Amino acid sequence: MDFVQASSAITAGVTLGDLADALGVTTVDLSRARTDPSNRYHRLPPQGWEAAIARLARRQAERLTRVADRVDSLQEKNGRKVAGRRATAKKSGRKRATKRTAAERSTRRR
Repeated sequence: MDFVQASSAITAGVTLGDLADALGVTTVDLSRARTDPSNRYHRLPPQGWEAAIARLARRQAERLTRVADRVDSLQEKNGRKVAGRRATAKKSGRKRATKRTAAERSTRRR
């Protein structure tokens, strides 16, 4: 992966057409649902829009994570320090921090 491929990969996003396909509506329907409610052409969002957007967002996040991993591997291959990489519990084997209870938060460590 080179600079052009990497920059193209992160700027390619989900289009209105992709969302329309996922919802089974036209892009015109989506455009009208996105207009100001006071506009006479405004329409209600299509049924199931929440699930469709969440699914597309997750797919986009997974794709961008793969791009980041490929670019990080290029940096490591070229002997450069990888900046901004965060270890996750899944990859590093560390346990995730859990939320503290109110009692735990109220006690101070000295």
